[in-house]
Amino acid sequence: MLDDNPDATGTLYNADWKDRLRHQLGFCFSQIAETLTGQTNDRNVKFELVKASSRSLCLKLNVDGKLGFLKLFDGPDGPAAFFREKMSLHSMLDSGLVPGLLAYSDELKFILTEWVETKSLLDAEPSHTAFRIGAWLAAFDAAAPAELASGNWFGYLSKFKTGVALSQIVEAKSVLSGIPLCGRVLSRNDPALHNYLQTQNGALLGCDFEQSRMRPRGWDYINGFGALIERFPAKSNEVLEAYSAGFARSHCGALIVDELNSIARILFCARAVASQPEREAQPWE
Repeated sequence: MLDDNPDATGTLYNADWKDRLRHQLGFCFSQIAETLTGQTNDRNVKFELVKASSRSLCLKLNVDGKLGFLKLFDGPDGPAAFFREKMSLHSMLDSGLVPGLLAYSDELKFILTEWVETKSLLDAEPSHTAFRIGAWLAAFDAAAPAELASGNWFGYLSKFKTGVALSQIVEAKSVLSGIPLCGRVLSRNDPALHNYLQTQNGALLGCDFEQSRMRPRGWDYINGFGALIERFPAKSNEVLEAYSAGFARSHCGALIVDELNSIARILFCARAVASQPEREAQPWE
C-alpha cells in the first residue's frame, strides 16, 4: 500500500507521487517485495515519500518490517541519472562507503538499496564534521574507479565556459599551471553536505550519485571546500583546517593537500566573481 501521510521533504511533485509510483512500478510491487524479503507476499508493502523531484522519487520501502530505500528515476532526465547512480553504487559495492546495493532495473529505472537509520552529521561540532568528510573523500578517492589523465589544473578549469572567471583572479594561471592532474577518478560531483549519512553506529556513508562523473582526482575535495565555507562562514578557517587534516590523514595517493587547497581557493573566488563586472580579484590566502 501507499502511505497516506508521507514524511515529504521534497517540494516538487509531492501531490502526485503515488500516481507516479503506481504508473511506473505498480505491476511489480510483489517482485520488489520479494527482492527485499525473499518472500512473495506483497500484502504488507508500504511506501513512504522521502523526497520528490522532477527527475526522481526517493521512497522508504517497508515490507513486514524489513526496510529498504527505493529510488525511481521517472523524470525526463531520469535515464542518465539512473545510469550514473547505478554504476557508482555498483562500483563501490565492497567499499563500505555507500549504502549496500540490493537490486536495480535497467528497464524500469529504479535502484533498491539498504535502508540506513541515520543521525544528523551537521549536529556535530563543525570541525569534527569537516574532518570526517575529508577522511571520507580520501577513502572514496582510493576505492573509486580511476584512469590516467594528463595536463594541469589551469588547462582543465579553462574549459569551463560559464560560472568560472579565472581571468579575474590574479596569479590563477601561474599557480594552476604548475599543478598537474593526477589522473581522473569517479567523483560524486555534488558537494551537498546533506548527501552524507551518519549511521547509528557512527559510520559515514555517501549517497546521491545522480551527478557523478569522471573528474580529476581531488575534484570532490575542491568542491567540498566551497560547500563548507558556505555552510560554516563564521568558522571557515578552523573548519577548513580540520577538513584538510581529515583528508591528509586518510589519503594514500599522490595528491598534495596544500595544492588542492590552492586550487579550491582560486576556484571559489573565480566562481564568486563570475557574475560580477570584469575586474581583477586577489586570490584568497
